[in-house]
Amino acid sequence: MKDSPIKGIKKLKIEQKRKNVFHKQDLILLMDSLNSEPLLWRVLVTLAVISGAREGEIVALEWKHIDYEKNTIKIEQSLTLKTGEGVKVKSTKTDRTRVVSIPSSIMKLLKELQLEKDVEQINAEDKWVNCRSEVRILSGTSKNPCIARVFLF
Repeated sequence: MKDSPIKGIKKLKIEQKRKNVFHKQDLILLMDSLNSEPLLWRVLVTLAVISGAREGEIVALEWKHIDYEKNTIKIEQSLTLKTGEGVKVKSTKTDRTRVVSIPSSIMKLLKELQLEKDVEQINAEDKWVNCRSEVRILSGTSKNPCIARVFLF
C-alpha cells in the first residue's frame, strides 16, 4: 500500500463546551448569602464548593466518611433517583473512592451539623427506627425511611 487510506480526510472539529465556573466574586457572594441559611444548607453548599464532589456524592455522605482527625472526607458512593425504584446508593461516576482534604473551618461546621442531628434524634426519640445496627433514622419521612435519613443530609 503506497498511501494511507485516510489521506485527504479532514479531521472533525469538535467544539468543546465551555464549563461554567465560579469566579472569586461569585464565590464571595455565594458564601455571604449562606450566612442567613440553616446550618444544613451552609454545610451542603460549602462542601460542594470546597470538595468539587458531585451532587449525588455530597448527599450520599455518611458520618463514617468524615475523618475529624485528618480533616478529610471519603467519597465512595453516590445517590441516584431511578424511576420506579426510588433512591438508590451506587458507586461514584468513576467507580473510584477518593479522599478529599477539608479545611478545619468546614470540619467545624460538620461537627455542628452532627450535634444538631443528634439533638434532632433525641427530640424525636419515639419516631426513630433501627434500620442498620449503626444507624437510627427518622421514620415516616418517605416510603423507605431507612433511605430517608441514613445520610448526613
